[in-house]
Amino acid sequence: MKIEIIIFIIIIAFIIYYYGIKNTEKDKSNNSESNNLSNDIKLYNRLRDYINYAINQYSLTIDKYMILAVIKKESYYDALTKKNENVTGDKGKSIGYMQVSSIALKDVNNYYKTSFTDSLLYDEKFNIVIGCLYLNMCYLSAMREKAKNPIKLAFKKYNGGIDETETSINAIADLYSEQAYKYYIDLKKVL
Repeated sequence: MKIEIIIFIIIIAFIIYYYGIKNTEKDKSNNSESNNLSNDIKLYNRLRDYINYAINQYSLTIDKYMILAVIKKESYYDALTKKNENVTGDKGKSIGYMQVSSIALKDVNNYYKTSFTDSLLYDEKFNIVIGCLYLNMCYLSAMREKAKNPIKLAFKKYNGGIDETETSINAIADLYSEQAYKYYIDLKKVL
């Protein structure tokens, strides 16, 4: 009889311990999601004027969610804590919140007949404008290709280059587009 009581107590203790851990993990997950949501809103509020300027000034087809998804994928925490000119990637080849490269800048200038310079990539506003123009180019290209999911393909092109297609094999760009697209869907729910 005593052994059965001890086993029963051990089982009850295990159940309490197990569900206590699960609830703690769930609470941490909820806090993390809440924190990310708060940061997403902060990021949008901080960059809203630049994003709206780019969309309106150049009559872009893309929306704010696509732009924010790229910023979140490229430089999310840096965009929350650092100035644009301090955010570089690809060993200094990509610059700013939207991680625009000189190659993308040339593509933008050729496509839109603009004359942006490399130095403007370090300016917060123009980094976003140039990045938006490049993302818009990628999206229009995906639309011309009649992509099944032109938004996802636009993200792939943004990361891998304008020549990427739905069927091209580029594991890094594919992974990038999956994550950016997830951010895009999540941001649409929040903002």
